[in-house]
Amino acid sequence: MPEKIQNLRAALFALIGFALFSVNDAIIKLLAQNYSISQTLFWTSFFVCIVLVVYAFVSGKKDDLKTTQKGWHLLRGLLMALMIFCNIYALIRLQITDFYAIVFTSPMVVSLLAWLFLKDKLKKRQISTILAGFLAILYICRPSGGLFNDGALVALVGVFFFAFATLLVRSKLRSEAPLMVSMNGPAVTAIIALPLMAAFGYGWPVDLFDWALFAGAGIAAAFGGIFFSLGFQYASSAAVVAPFHYTQMIWGAVLGYMVFGEVPSQDVVLGSIVLAALGVYLIYIEARLRKHTQIENENMMQHGTV
Repeated sequence: MPEKIQNLRAALFALIGFALFSVNDAIIKLLAQNYSISQTLFWTSFFVCIVLVVYAFVSGKKDDLKTTQKGWHLLRGLLMALMIFCNIYALIRLQITDFYAIVFTSPMVVSLLAWLFLKDKLKKRQISTILAGFLAILYICRPSGGLFNDGALVALVGVFFFAFATLLVRSKLRSEAPLMVSMNGPAVTAIIALPLMAAFGYGWPVDLFDWALFAGAGIAAAFGGIFFSLGFQYASSAAVVAPFHYTQMIWGAVLGYMVFGEVPSQDVVLGSIVLAALGVYLIYIEARLRKHTQIENENMMQHGTV
């Protein structure tokens, strides 16, 4: 298949994946109005696990759920559980678009932590881009702005949990099947949330509509992850699909307005545009650096210096 066609398919998969993630966020925000965080954590994660297990068997990938790295999967699952908790709390306290504006710092936080813990090298342009991103988020969350509250802080903490989980995949779980990596988060979340739900107010969904919402959230999250993984699988480079992360602001604005009557502030719109541009630029820089390094290594191999 020609590379251009592969990249178009990858872009489509990524677009669908991020749209489904946004649907999941909107449903969770809706459910959290009537259910505790522990209930929302358990039931959504439970349905994600069901969908992923069924997908593994139907697609003939059940062996992908096997691993010898149980400890690292458990640790990543714990980090993802903490991130999901932060996300639900933040979605309760913030508009969807406000939440996404903070989440857009993820590529910058990942790059910064990779430099600190994985000894990745950062060029001046990368450092400048990361600093500009944090200045943008400081502007959005300044004391006189509408985002100066605990929800914004918790969302930013969730970004750091996600970044550490991402580094763990890069450093310890790189050879693991994507399906298993996708499973550890919801599985650990459900295990943690069940006793919390029992201790602080156990409850079944009250009617069929709520059952459908919890199932819908799980289906959206699970297939969002599947389409996202397919996007990376077909793309010639991560830089082809990663920028589609920022389409979530569009989905968030549409869903926020249609479901909750939310209208993003001018500060959030401006800050999100800046963060999206910086994020795309950072992805572009890192892709160029990886390609340059690969070419250098191939040249060295050809000349017998390695």
